[in-house]
Amino acid sequence: MFDNICNNCLSNCSQAISCNKRKCELSILNSVTTSSVEVQSGSAIPFNANRVCLSEDIFHVAGSSDFTICTPGVYKATVTTNARLSLGETINSVSIALAVNSLEIPGSRANDSCGPNDTRNLTTQVVFVIVNGTTAILTAINPNTNTPLTVYDNTNIIVEKIG
Repeated sequence: MFDNICNNCLSNCSQAISCNKRKCELSILNSVTTSSVEVQSGSAIPFNANRVCLSEDIFHVAGSSDFTICTPGVYKATVTTNARLSLGETINSVSIALAVNSLEIPGSRANDSCGPNDTRNLTTQVVFVIVNGTTAILTAINPNTNTPLTVYDNTNIIVEKIG
């Protein structure tokens, strides 16, 4: 069924290769974090497993927080997670956002108030453009400066080239 689709998930753009049969028609990557990770404010969430990687444009190494985008174009990223406060935190909020080259993408932040024993489901989606001559690093970050540590569970990210 997938004979003619690339299944490349390489570590960097210099390793990009073409399929033996034809160029990939799809350009999509889906990664997850299957365990809980505690992330400091301003830091990126690591993703420990690549579920689907059908792309010559987007690369991710399992365990890394970086998604390298090698080809100019229009991309869409969607991230979902369950977020909670770290032990010892009082009532505050939990957040997640998407960033390109360490700069938060405007409009990508999802935020919710959270008590010490609560878990909140956060989802965000954004469309962004990568211009010619640039390689970009996409990350899902903890943008919340009011909460030093946030715990993320079952985090899922989908990055796809849409144009």
